[in-house]
Amino acid sequence: MRIKKAYFFINHSDKSTTWHDPRPQYYANQPKDHPPPNPKHSAAGQPVFGFRGSGTGPKKEQTFLDHQDVKFINLKEMFPEVADDTLRVVLKMKDNNVQEAKAHLVKSGHRPKRETDHSSAGQLQMENIVKKLQKVYPLARFDIIRDIVAGCNNNESTARSQIESMGYKAVGSHTTSISVAHKPKPKSRSPSPTPPKVSDADKRRGMIAV
Repeated sequence: MRIKKAYFFINHSDKSTTWHDPRPQYYANQPKDHPPPNPKHSAAGQPVFGFRGSGTGPKKEQTFLDHQDVKFINLKEMFPEVADDTLRVVLKMKDNNVQEAKAHLVKSGHRPKRETDHSSAGQLQMENIVKKLQKVYPLARFDIIRDIVAGCNNNESTARSQIESMGYKAVGSHTTSISVAHKPKPKSRSPSPTPPKVSDADKRRGMIAV
């Protein structure tokens, strides 16, 4: 005769045991929107009562939302005059890539805060410095000089240093070529010495001597 095995069930909350399976009654009391865990994942005869999710999923979602908010705030600081809904749509369209979203907004005609935040006096000062440096560094492009001056807060000295660090030379700066004024002068030939003049008396003496 084959002996039939019997299993008992342990309630881990109060360490009590029972021969009857309490799972059907336990899961029947759970909210309908909280489905019971798969019994295959638990040990046979030992259900884990009061099972709750570890919360890993919601944490990941919350982290992702926070990351989106940070990118939205960064984009909002660059474009404070653009509507929030527009910024969110552009971010979503560009897969939350702030640089691509910025390029899209600039292409659409929006200007970043750095370009619109100058006062009229500061803007005029920047334009004057840019024109001045354009004459000093004619090989440097206008837009490069403008961006450097704006990044230096209209500091002309700092802008000069940055432009020269890029390899541009100011007009009139010393070069290695020899100037015309310092070219060696060609040597002039000295005239051949003229023979001494013979006086009439010497000529007569010569004739007498002969």
